[in-house]
Amino acid sequence: MALDHYVSQLHLRNFYSPVLGERLYAVRKSDLKAFTPRSQDICRIDEGNRNAYLQDERAIEEFLKEIEPKYNVSLGAVKGRGV
Repeated sequence: MALDHYVSQLHLRNFYSPVLGERLYAVRKSDLKAFTPRSQDICRIDEGNRNAYLQDERAIEEFLKEIEPKYNVSLGAVKGRGV
């Protein structure tokens, strides 16, 4: 069973705390308690990127393999332009 992230782990890593290392500060919506998860532990659902309308129902995951390695560079370029 795949654990697909509806918020990219790559994006969440931009919020890691320098104090916590590879963790970030978060608040659980259900009880408003603070916790310090790793990016891979939050914002995910089981088998979330399956799409029965595609010939390969996991094609979205394959597509993201091309996008994610360039994500931080692209984000830095956008930030540098003031967009």
